[in-house]
Amino acid sequence: MSNSTHVLRWVTLVWGTAILVWLSLEDSSPVPVAILATGASLLLLGTQVLHRVTLDAVNERYIFPISAAFGALSGASTAITTAILMLLKTGMHAHGVPDYSFVQMMGMVERAPLWALAGALLAIGIALAVQSVKLQAGASDTSR
Repeated sequence: MSNSTHVLRWVTLVWGTAILVWLSLEDSSPVPVAILATGASLLLLGTQVLHRVTLDAVNERYIFPISAAFGALSGASTAITTAILMLLKTGMHAHGVPDYSFVQMMGMVERAPLWALAGALLAIGIALAVQSVKLQAGASDTSR
């Protein structure tokens, strides 16, 4: 088993522990749940991509469409995961007044297309930055 697999397992365990700790807290702010859902979505999608795709085998002209698709999928799944975590927390605590209202949960689901767009744009930006660093490294190697 490679070192990156061990690191990924530990990150997943730590993130899952953070979600379990958050579920036990009395908190009704949407910010922590959105952050936890973002990490969970990226971990889930990232592990699936890493197990199925080797980045060395991907042609360079497909980097940006693949990045956009990954970003859009992770953005949309973040919105849905946020609503699911809100529902879990509301169900576990079972107060007279819920931690998150149905309107808040549906508001997150309604924003899934915007989260998908934001994820796609962010992923394209990261891909552009990585390509820029590669080009600069290649240019400095050829000038020697």
